[in-house]
Amino acid sequence: MDKYSANPNSDYEEKNLNQDGQDKPSLGDKVSGNWKIFKGEIKRQWGELTDDQIDQIEGSREKLCGYIQKTYGVKKEEAVSQVENFEKRHNQSFLN
Repeated sequence: MDKYSANPNSDYEEKNLNQDGQDKPSLGDKVSGNWKIFKGEIKRQWGELTDDQIDQIEGSREKLCGYIQKTYGVKKEEAVSQVENFEKRHNQSFLN
């Protein structure tokens, strides 16, 4: 399988393949997988969030910030800052 394909916008575009020639997971797949891993970390960081709230967040940064605002009574900017700091500490952006 050739790793390059013709593209009308350029001469060749490299396909997103792994060493076996299979499609690599998309960013959405990675976010989804990371989300499952980090649910426990989120629960540790924001312990007042319920399991139902965490499940409803489904990897959405916007939803997490909204629940932090509502649960902890902080402004949007503070919630966003907390989430950004959380991601930096974990060297990972797992939310979309």
